Amino acid sequence: MVNKTENTDITIISMDVRKEKENDMKLVKALVNGEPEEIAAAVDKDMNNLLIRYNEMLQEIQENPEVSQKFKILAIQWIASGAQDYTEKWRYDGRNEYSCMICSKLMETCFMECSLAPEFENDDTEMAKKAVNQMARMHRTLKQSFSGLVFQYLVAEAESDHVLDEAVKYMNSTFYVGWERCPMI
Repeated sequence: MVNKTENTDITIISMDVRKEKENDMKLVKALVNGEPEEIAAAVDKDMNNLLIRYNEMLQEIQENPEVSQKFKILAIQWIASGAQDYTEKWRYDGRNEYSCMICSKLMETCFMECSLAPEFENDDTEMAKKAVNQMARMHRTLKQSFSGLVFQYLVAEAESDHVLDEAVKYMNSTFYVGWERCPMI
């Protein structure tokens, strides 16, 4: 919505940057539908925003157990991909190096080791792998932003998951409390 106020010398235009909730957070709807292309496009759209509202996104993801589970699987695949990029020294530069380094450290935790075990793979795992493969081509600043959402989700979920809680404690001691907040670039 655009509001226009005219004065004799000055014209002021202000924009209401708040969107309706149904227009926000396309990722949640995409996770419900489960189409990798839609998930990748939704992440790109949601992260390409200077005013990313991580807390609202996390709350909406966590409200629906099915969405939360699919996001967790997506997060696990995202971390594995970021760690691989960091190890192989490709698909990252200074703009998303921090998040790739965090992914690499997370791979050292029992949470990731257990989560990537073949016996836990299902249709959602395959969907997440395809989505992450498409997301790998995103702009690096968007990758950094999405990693921030992933890391904050893990910290929020740690309260109800003992193995994940141990991983978060490891990250807190390895880096610092607040490691999950990726630098804004």
